[in-house]
Amino acid sequence: MRSRRVKLVGDAGHGTSRYAATGVKNKLGGDGVKEIAAWLWAVDCQACGKPLGNQSPALCVDDLTVFAAASLTHPECRASAWADGPSGTAGN
Repeated sequence: MRSRRVKLVGDAGHGTSRYAATGVKNKLGGDGVKEIAAWLWAVDCQACGKPLGNQSPALCVDDLTVFAAASLTHPECRASAWADGPSGTAGN
């Protein structure tokens, strides 16, 4: 299976709103979103495990105080959000 690099900012005319919720963008800033985009590969949804396909993935960040974990999901599996604590306590 071929993987595709995720472009969260400036992707052929698509704005970051297609990938990251406003709360995520506000917390990370433009440079932070770009840095995370450079490290993420859109292959499988981190919520359901099925291929992401050609749809735009949702950027989810779980802030666990000591570190933060970023993942890509189908928007219908988990909407883009910044979660303070374990996933499920999102507040974007």
